[in-house]
Amino acid sequence: MTQVAIGPDRRGRGRPPRLSRERIVEGAVEVLLAEPAVSLTIKRVADAVGAAPMALYRYFPDRDALLQATADHVLEAMERAPIADGPGRTGCAPGCAPGRPTSAPTRSSCRT
Repeated sequence: MTQVAIGPDRRGRGRPPRLSRERIVEGAVEVLLAEPAVSLTIKRVADAVGAAPMALYRYFPDRDALLQATADHVLEAMERAPIADGPGRTGCAPGCAPGRPTSAPTRSSCRT
């Protein structure tokens, strides 16, 4: 009887995948930035990443899962980005007074 090796040393046949969850999410962000007033569809994202629409369902079960992953990606990027100080700015989010909590979920209070 022939045994088949299964594990990290086994390489799959064929070409490596062109897509990844990260690449698809980045494509969705690109689509939203290019046309923010138009709804995000699987077809538009698939066109942006150069894939067939059905290929995206291998990575996301439905459009809502793709939207959630895209929103998470954007929010994580916003959390990493510093708030730019400018003339008359104290580093606070818009509408925030120094020492008061902001509406952003990751910031407990404004800088003074």
